[in-house]
Amino acid sequence: MSRKSFVFLGLFCGLLACGDDDEDQPGVCDPVVACGGNVVGSWEVQSFCLPQDAAEQALANRLPAQCNDAFVSAEATPNGVTRVYSDDGIVTTTGSIDLRNEYRFTTNCLSALSSAFPNLETACQRVIAGNFSGIEFEDPGRWTLSCTSSDEACDCDAVANVDITSSGTYTLLNDQVIVGDTTAPYCVDRDELTITIPEVAGDAVAHRM
Repeated sequence: MSRKSFVFLGLFCGLLACGDDDEDQPGVCDPVVACGGNVVGSWEVQSFCLPQDAAEQALANRLPAQCNDAFVSAEATPNGVTRVYSDDGIVTTTGSIDLRNEYRFTTNCLSALSSAFPNLETACQRVIAGNFSGIEFEDPGRWTLSCTSSDEACDCDAVANVDITSSGTYTLLNDQVIVGDTTAPYCVDRDELTITIPEVAGDAVAHRM
């Protein structure tokens, strides 16, 4: 199974249905506690939790320090995602993910990106066009980007729907699912599966169908 990366400003992240213990720390996901179990069967993914703190660090590494707070939030919502583990070692994923990322580029950030800083309205249009100095968009055709200017910042939303349909072989070892060159912990508790899914760079909670 091929690994898929979803990128906007060189990063993808999301936050949805993270553990209750971290309600005061948005984007901090509880790690999957591997317990193994019978993974064979069909599973419907109910939620994804992808760590937002990693995205913030990725953005900080790409942009000036004045833009460290540009990343606001992100969501990844499963859209009919199912994962089927057969008893003969085949794993198949179908469905898509709805993505929504929020960014806020302040005047200080935009000024640091360009010595010829325009007004905020023009800056927002440059962000949408992907040609503002220092801001590079990867795979722009995947995303629909909208930005609005206020007195202090350019606020942007990026939305996309990404097909994650794929198929491959898997093996189980020490409460880990091995798919290709990736290894992920998993835990089956009655009819609920919690698993790290490397292709979407995060954790999923699924219910047996």
